[in-house]
Amino acid sequence: MGTKMLLPTVLCFLVGSIATIPQEDFRSNFEFLNSDSAVDLEKYRLRDTVYPTDMNVDLDVDLVTASFSGIVRMKVIVNEDNLEEIVFHQNVVSITGVTVFNNTDNAPVNLRVTEPFTLDSYLELIHINFPAPILRGNYTIVVRYNGRINTNPIDRGFYRGYYYVGTQLRLYATTQFQPFHARKAFPCFDEPQFKSRYVISITRDINLGQSYSNMDIATTQQIGNRVRETFLPTPLISAYLVAFHVSDFVATTTTSTATKPFKIISRQRVTA
Repeated sequence: MGTKMLLPTVLCFLVGSIATIPQEDFRSNFEFLNSDSAVDLEKYRLRDTVYPTDMNVDLDVDLVTASFSGIVRMKVIVNEDNLEEIVFHQNVVSITGVTVFNNTDNAPVNLRVTEPFTLDSYLELIHINFPAPILRGNYTIVVRYNGRINTNPIDRGFYRGYYYVGTQLRLYATTQFQPFHARKAFPCFDEPQFKSRYVISITRDINLGQSYSNMDIATTQQIGNRVRETFLPTPLISAYLVAFHVSDFVATTTTSTATKPFKIISRQRVTA
């Protein structure tokens, strides 16, 4: 039947003892909205004048420092003339560069010299600012940035956990983006109505096992003591359905069938 998505994303058995976690650490795992609060939806919601169709997310992950660098290349359709800015979500540590190209001729689009982009940390948005309004059409946006891997496994987004083999500490990093935490791993249109094809690339230490994502690995490249794995494109999905996992876990296929293949990944010798 060809390559299949790992549904719902990646099924991981994170088997081991769990340290006692203070109650306040659980709060980030829940989102509350007071029905009496006056929420200005115009500020929080993205307009549909710009729609992403393809997202290439390229991450270089360091489990020891709980950090990563990333490049996102997104193809978007601008549905409105005279657009003065493009706005989407971000909640990363820093954004180091933004470029925009017109897909008609691949020419770079001028950005405002003094403020090519501005960040709104409260609303978790990035505004790409144009000195002159742009016309409707197809564009590519490239964002370079640095991110943090959450070290509290109860927190959502891209987070790090650990386990022991004897006295040796082992690290892993995995994702939980629902409902709106994909923006912690990569700038994106982080609302369910925006659906794109995603190509994920993960660069990791050579001593780790293969990385996992929604799709099978398409290519593997060794770069010194690092390995870069690029996955096949996903179907059209929302950002919160993207998933990836970096560790030394191993996979078992003993529960698979010919018609319904799937894998369970875990610590070594935990699954048969």
